[in-house]
Amino acid sequence: MKIQVFVPLYNISIPDEYINRDIVGFKFITNKIFESDYESAIIKISLYDGFIRNIKADILEPRAGMLYERALSKYILFKEYDAKYKCDATGLSKEFEQDRRNIQVEIEAFLLAMRFADKGRLQVNKGYMFSNFYQNEFNFHSSTPVENISAWYRTIGEPLFEYDYTISNTNIKNIVHIFENLSSINMPINEIMAVPILNWIHYYKSTNLFDRVFKLSTIFECTILADVKSELAYRLGIRCSKFFGKDVYKAIKIFYDLRSSIVHNGKVDNDTHKKINKLIHKDCEITESIFIFLKEHIEPMVREILCKSVEIFANQKVKNYVELSERIEKQILNDISQKALFL
Repeated sequence: MKIQVFVPLYNISIPDEYINRDIVGFKFITNKIFESDYESAIIKISLYDGFIRNIKADILEPRAGMLYERALSKYILFKEYDAKYKCDATGLSKEFEQDRRNIQVEIEAFLLAMRFADKGRLQVNKGYMFSNFYQNEFNFHSSTPVENISAWYRTIGEPLFEYDYTISNTNIKNIVHIFENLSSINMPINEIMAVPILNWIHYYKSTNLFDRVFKLSTIFECTILADVKSELAYRLGIRCSKFFGKDVYKAIKIFYDLRSSIVHNGKVDNDTHKKINKLIHKDCEITESIFIFLKEHIEPMVREILCKSVEIFANQKVKNYVELSERIEKQILNDISQKALFL
């Protein structure tokens, strides 16, 4: 039995050359392709009129004079599956239910791979699953409420724009590679990465900058600092510099000053604000300062940590984040010992 899955994508641009192109079984299609190639078949055999109405509400093509009440999706992630078990009019079998859950897990892994592979606030809300006798709307762990999907950050002053996600040859290669690694370690249900992945997903959903700071700091602390209970900022700066192969100590120190200021004062102190502005080379008010600092300096580090750790786990170089953290520490101590020999 064929099962078709449609996932409307938000805050993404896709050049024509990548439309309807096979990518490990997935395709990106447009709302026009959905209308011309799939809509009539769904209407013909659908038992639930609301299914087509709801998916059309997500991907409705904007028209002149149209009032925008919510985000609309021009692009859709599509995949067709051959289900092992059939669903008939008498109800769903346990075997079919397992097939359905497996499909959702695989799509979730592909969406995570996209978010790992490149910058841009790629968002999803619902997925739509369709076959004979069966139509289903479902949410992902990585779903964002429709009201939070906007590609700009709401402030009292000028809106601050997020990066749009853009498909290219480079990030398609990265997506496929990361997706294969995620699949090999049974993501997104693998307990090894449960906490960092959950916080990464919540980071994408969050419309509060302080909350974003806490989510990113939690990811740092349960990955690179998995075995550390003290001197967090210092050790994180040293370990991240070793892990990335470049000096990121200053940015990490400012990030933890920011976190500490929020936790202990409920606001950002002037000294930390000045440090952030100096780092981002821009003199702006605190909301914009934090927004740019997280987007351009901290988020890329967290993304790289998640990408590299997936690679390490997939290749079974280490089993968990505690082992990864300890290995980085040993490398640092070894470097210090080697330098001491030449003093």
